[in-house]
Amino acid sequence: MSNIKWFFPGSEAECLKLLVDGYKPHGGGTFLVKTALDIKGLFNLPDDGIFNGCSFNDNSAIIGSAVTYKDAAQFMENKLPGNFFSNALFSAASTPLRNRITLGGSAFSSPKWSDLSGPLTAAGAAIDIAGSGKTIGFPDFKNNRELRSSSLIKSIILPPENMTGSYYRFTLTGFDYPFFTLTLSLRKTTIVCAVTGCKAGTHFFDGTASEILKIFDKDILFNDERGLSGKYLKKRALIELSRMLEESTNE
Repeated sequence: MSNIKWFFPGSEAECLKLLVDGYKPHGGGTFLVKTALDIKGLFNLPDDGIFNGCSFNDNSAIIGSAVTYKDAAQFMENKLPGNFFSNALFSAASTPLRNRITLGGSAFSSPKWSDLSGPLTAAGAAIDIAGSGKTIGFPDFKNNRELRSSSLIKSIILPPENMTGSYYRFTLTGFDYPFFTLTLSLRKTTIVCAVTGCKAGTHFFDGTASEILKIFDKDILFNDERGLSGKYLKKRALIELSRMLEESTNE
């Protein structure tokens, strides 16, 4: 740990140069527990709004990659009360961790139990890649390891019109990562469902309420995990999904 080099770049260009040189971005720092011994060096993301800002208009909500779960959730809740993205982030991890975990770091690593992956997928979120002038859909970014390893996330873009819906995480205790999560995004003509924690990692599909249940029953499988069988996890997920769909269609 004492040999790790730290850099404090003042611009996006300087960050990209450090990334090319093999250094890693530092946001909340929660990933250091598992990766510190393999890191050549770290650079702090500039605190000038490029990576830390939040903005909102009719077409998109843009949240910088260095914004924490807490601040992102509060920003979106102020703009769109009751949206599933804020509900997911407010329920993730613990208060101290929500004050540290950043959107960019979590979107980059995207573990199967993430409280971020499902909502980003269901919302049709896009990743703004620093230095490229391009955005890429979150599922495509998540599934392209080569792209992720060579990219720096500048911000995450959320379409406001897709943020109505619901979120559920299944855990044994409040402060625990979920076995699976379910996210529903209620669109004008369809419902988008994103499931995390299943064998496919993150699986998403759309349809009517009845079609969603049929697809889930046919295609979604879970592994045995932490003393619970895959069959039990699927049954529990199906029960919760049925409840969520019923509540959504009755609103």
